[in-house]
Amino acid sequence: WPQSAGKKDRNVVQDSKVQGMKLLATLLLHMDVSSALQATMVEIFTDTIQQDGELTKEQGTTKADKALLRLTAGNCILRLTKGKTALCSAEAFATVARLCSDEEQKTQQAFM
Repeated sequence: WPQSAGKKDRNVVQDSKVQGMKLLATLLLHMDVSSALQATMVEIFTDTIQQDGELTKEQGTTKADKALLRLTAGNCILRLTKGKTALCSAEAFATVARLCSDEEQKTQQAFM
């Protein structure tokens, strides 16, 4: 997102990313989809956390926005894998556990 964009525009984009992630998780929970598709989405959310909340290769996301994206990805993983332990690999579990010691204090508190 261009640095020259106003704060309101950046907030709209950030909110869209967060709502999109939540929508994907909700749809996967309530639609009749394969476990393989759910597992793929868990991997994508895991990658989001591992890449420090950066969704694109542009590297222009602010620190606070990346923290929110990490938190959202972690919550989406928890929602998708609740009661379905086969979907949560050891790597995904360890990645989600990293949020308990996230660099952003607000992310730690919200996740715990």
